Amino acid sequence: ASPVAAGGTVTYQLVVTNAGPSNLVGASVADSVPAELTGVTWNCTVSGSATCGAASGSGNVALTVDIAAGAGNAVTITVTGTAPVTTPSTIGANTATVTVPAGTTDPNLGNNTSTVPAIPVTPLAIDAVDDTGAVASGAAGGTAVPNVLVNDTLNGAPATLATVTLTQVSTTNPNVTLNPATGAVNVAPGTPAGTYTLVYR
Repeated sequence: ASPVAAGGTVTYQLVVTNAGPSNLVGASVADSVPAELTGVTWNCTVSGSATCGAASGSGNVALTVDIAAGAGNAVTITVTGTAPVTTPSTIGANTATVTVPAGTTDPNLGNNTSTVPAIPVTPLAIDAVDDTGAVASGAAGGTAVPNVLVNDTLNGAPATLATVTLTQVSTTNPNVTLNPATGAVNVAPGTPAGTYTLVYR
């Protein structure tokens, strides 16, 4: 449940063991992965005397396992996905289940559940630095700032139109506007000379 950076990789493991005394054959392992994760893949590895019904997969976990009785025999399923970039601020908890086949007589081989706890998501650090620009003549209009992102950073790296979404929040003159597709601050022809402020997010 350690925090993960927004857009970072999340990994957790499901480990199934068999204390015996009977061998476990054809047990179903299922895990509905958290809905907040994207690009989920999983793989299954074994130790000792055990087998996986599927070596790998994507999305929700669903496979069968065989595990001989005794210490050292185990199946490990490693789930990997990508944390959300914006909201929510947590990746929700989820429950994995192990279901033994019907007719299993060993009282030690019962159905089992395990909860993967919620994982906090740490927002990426955004540093939007003020820009200053001008046009030669308000009568002609033009571009005061070619791209407001030039001096901005996202988690320490240069912010680009591919990594952030720009939105105009306000302007003190409706003739001074932000083009969110290019990052340019444009001044419409006929704008009176003066100093104006535009706020973007």
